[in-house]
Amino acid sequence: DASAPPDWSAKYVFAATPQPLAAFEAMNHEQQHAPDSHFRQRPVCSLLTADGRLTVSGERLIETTVSGERRETALTPNERLRALRDRFGIELDRDLTGPV
Repeated sequence: DASAPPDWSAKYVFAATPQPLAAFEAMNHEQQHAPDSHFRQRPVCSLLTADGRLTVSGERLIETTVSGERRETALTPNERLRALRDRFGIELDRDLTGPV
């Protein structure tokens, strides 16, 4: 790309062309099944909100605003269950611990 600084190199290329869901199957499988996948290391749940994004990642509740402000709150196992129920509408009968 002529507009990029000379010491930059392309790592990813994106196009606005729609892709079939099948085009993502291999990476989706990898994210779900690889032992070192971020999504297998801890429980992760994220929800788009009118104000930004709400995420539970491991023992943290992360609130990110559309302006980029970020607030993290440590959660006990019971608080995580309550956050999933009250903020995400996910009802679990026990807390999730350790790798998933």
